[in-house]
Amino acid sequence: MRKKKDLILGFDVSHIRGNKTGVEYYSLRLYDAMKQIADEWRIIPFSNHPIPEIPETVVVPSKLPLALWRQLILPKYLKKYGVTSFHSPMTAAPWFAPCPTIATVHDLSYRFAPGYSRKSRYSQIMNCTLSVLFCKKLAAVSDTTCQLLRKYYPRFQSEFYSVCSGALANPPCDSTADDVLIHVKAPYFLQLGRIEQRKDPLTTLCAFKESGLYKTHSLVFIGTQGNAMAAVTEWMQNTPEVAKKIIITGYLPENDVHSLLRNADALMYPSVDEGFGHPPFEALSVKTIPLVSDIAVFRELLQDAAVYAPVGDVTAFAAQLKKLAAGEIEKKAILCAGEKRLADLVWQKTAQGIWKLHTDMAL
Repeated sequence: MRKKKDLILGFDVSHIRGNKTGVEYYSLRLYDAMKQIADEWRIIPFSNHPIPEIPETVVVPSKLPLALWRQLILPKYLKKYGVTSFHSPMTAAPWFAPCPTIATVHDLSYRFAPGYSRKSRYSQIMNCTLSVLFCKKLAAVSDTTCQLLRKYYPRFQSEFYSVCSGALANPPCDSTADDVLIHVKAPYFLQLGRIEQRKDPLTTLCAFKESGLYKTHSLVFIGTQGNAMAAVTEWMQNTPEVAKKIIITGYLPENDVHSLLRNADALMYPSVDEGFGHPPFEALSVKTIPLVSDIAVFRELLQDAAVYAPVGDVTAFAAQLKKLAAGEIEKKAILCAGEKRLADLVWQKTAQGIWKLHTDMAL
């Protein structure tokens, strides 16, 4: 049996490339939280390129693509540094690591949600399946995601664990007018996240039009362009009277995101599927009500801290928008519930859960 002082955790940060994706934010927040409560463990981050946010990263450069680096190069350095347990904060993991490995699974949307090419679906299914086979344990970011793992991989249920993600990818920051690059005149609604089919921006657009609120409000999209951008552009071209009230900002710094969220009448988040979904919690952290799709993961995590509408139901979303704009929904109770959920879903708990999985496996 190993002593705690002999335990060294390797942590994969190679996928962090400044794209500000949900997985990248998760990895950064989890690493910081785990480092703070490492106790007698040592934690060593590994990558094939420098990570500005984690200057202590052990960088092992290679001309190989990242996927091959992870399988062919990384295991040698895990052995060199005496790593006794390895964590991948994403589904992809080194299959033949010289030590037990745990990977985080964020979602299984690629199995059923729209917007994935056949190649992308196959690639992600293969990654997850190989991690199921070669990782000692898999940690899902929510109970809902864990249940899906058990559904698709019923023979491996004892290896799946639910370790809920922290709620806030970006803790709110106080920003002044001088800190903010973009200003939008109120009133407006907002959708936050990459513009992709899984996030269902067309339901947001159609509900905005059907509600008639485009006559008084603007609609702001914050996020990089994804596989739904062509459809959004076409919709706007065919609906010029609404399009003039739509603002697409692209990626924005955190100060701008929080400033715009804080002043929005509501966050629109009609996702078809999510593994967790951080934007509704970011809205709640600045006292903005999230209007979300009625899917299992939001019922699990947000509970009473949101307004719900059925997935893809434009009329229902439009009706809820009108109620929010008219003040017909009691916001105080929703925000109070949001405070409780934010207090419960903290990164320290996530880090403790991941550490426990590694400690139980290593000792």
